[in-house]
Amino acid sequence: MKDNESWMDTKEVCEHLCVSARTLERYRKREDESNPFPEPDDYCIGRANKWKRAKVLAWQQAEVQQPKRKPLQHIHGKFHRDQFGRITRHCAA
Repeated sequence: MKDNESWMDTKEVCEHLCVSARTLERYRKREDESNPFPEPDDYCIGRANKWKRAKVLAWQQAEVQQPKRKPLQHIHGKFHRDQFGRITRHCAA
């Protein structure tokens, strides 16, 4: 196991989190969320971004503790379903 003061480049972070570089970029840019991915500690144009391992692990711990919602949960509550799970319409007769 590596110590928490070591550095991780983009490739190592992606491998550690099992995500693509594009997903990592999405994590960094999400402003409406309460846990955006931290900015790199070492950044230079033309070189790989680098993060301290401790920051990545701290973000990962905070991300795991975030409350999750089911996909499309915001629409599922709007519809009424019958006993078979089919969406029913409530039309005024």
